Amino acid sequence: MPRGFYGERLTWVTLLGAVLFLALGMEARGESPRDYPCLHWEIKDGLKVNRQRAERLCEAASKWVEKNVVEGEQRVRPCLTVKVGEPCPDGTNRAACLTLGERMVYLEKWDEFSAGFVAQACLLAVFHEVVVHVAQEIIEEDFRAYLDVY
Repeated sequence: MPRGFYGERLTWVTLLGAVLFLALGMEARGESPRDYPCLHWEIKDGLKVNRQRAERLCEAASKWVEKNVVEGEQRVRPCLTVKVGEPCPDGTNRAACLTLGERMVYLEKWDEFSAGFVAQACLLAVFHEVVVHVAQEIIEEDFRAYLDVY
């Protein structure tokens, strides 16, 4: 057995225990990791990005929709991948774009407007989730209420 094996093992066990403790603590308070902005970041080397501001704005946008648009206690937290330092894949000369189907945000560079664009992308993704959910409810209700005869 290599020297320090138990020390490394103890470190990993402690780390995993801390992660589980935090996850269980959030569930005990009625929260889950899904309650927070689900933003995944892919940042080109050397670029400075204000991730905290973008995440804070995305969370505020999601909470606004929950408060003003969605009925009941429904949580909406879109998952997006934010690619900073990568141009829009359609070849247009835009500073930023969103591919809603893939849930990808492309920002060619990070500037003072970038966090706001991420928040706009979150809003679009949230409204997309709400529209899909409402459409599913309407279709299910129609299915239960009517019998089509051909």
